[in-house]
Amino acid sequence: FLAFSLLIVLAGCQQYSLVQAERISISENFSVEPDTNWNKRTTDGAEIWTIDGESLQSLRLFKGLGDGDTLFKLANAERQENMPTYSDTMSLLEIREFIETSLVQSNATNVKGGVFEPRKFAGHDGFRFYITFFDKNGLQIKGFVEGAKAKGKLFVVFYYGAKLYYYDKHLKNVENMIQSAQIANAQS
Repeated sequence: FLAFSLLIVLAGCQQYSLVQAERISISENFSVEPDTNWNKRTTDGAEIWTIDGESLQSLRLFKGLGDGDTLFKLANAERQENMPTYSDTMSLLEIREFIETSLVQSNATNVKGGVFEPRKFAGHDGFRFYITFFDKNGLQIKGFVEGAKAKGKLFVVFYYGAKLYYYDKHLKNVENMIQSAQIANAQS
């Protein structure tokens, strides 16, 4: 019984692997170069990286959203059905709304967007906007979303952490990594 219980517990655990401080391919066309080691797990559409644990700080690197894709994959089928979908015809401001609405649908509360600025991302015209929200445990979260459209896809980096301490703790590492982002063979 004890062995069986242990197997059930282990089956529910997330599988993490080590990300070395070297150029890493997120998808066929998207890569970054971290300047420190991270732990990662992979989902259908993104890699989720953390150093201190996902509930404290997280970096989501989306592999490239295409028409009809959702930002998050939820376990609850009904909620997933209501998740907004991406369209290549979206303006940068509509992309912001898409991301904020996706957060709300995934159980974030009191989602507030901050400064929105156009900027280059991996050599392409893109955007960055800041955001705050409360997670499902009531922890106040601070973060930003940065990305660009290229090759008919939306490439996005979403960094967030507990407003107190953890957001700022690895911010410089994340900023350096974003500066290293490359989208290969992409046409804006």
